Amino acid sequence: LIDFHSLINPIKHTINNVKYTDWKGEKLLLYGNDFEIWTYNTQNDKRRLLTRISEPIMEMDWYPTGKYILYYTRNQINVIENNVKGKRDITTLVELKDISFPEFDKNNNIIYFHAQVGRKSGIYKLKI
Repeated sequence: LIDFHSLINPIKHTINNVKYTDWKGEKLLLYGNDFEIWTYNTQNDKRRLLTRISEPIMEMDWYPTGKYILYYTRNQINVIENNVKGKRDITTLVELKDISFPEFDKNNNIIYFHAQVGRKSGIYKLKI
């Protein structure tokens, strides 16, 4: 992370082992790797571990309101409530085989994804 206003030491932080990132505006960074999800607030310079899991994370996204974070594993779509007071509720929205390529619709109330249900693979949608 670089502070463009600093002439002496512009590198503010170096964050290692990052596989996924998603910005919410200019102040909140969501980042993670295969097993951890973190947030970084540029305004107060604070990092916060949201979760650490044993199954590899395939992707993560801010829900557009910034109150929720969605993360996807091979077999689950999960949501973390981004509560500022430190309490984090994690809810599994769906559990299927081989979830991949999750995308929000333009109104951000449906997630489209590829998965396997029984013997059939296809594109599915989940209304949230």
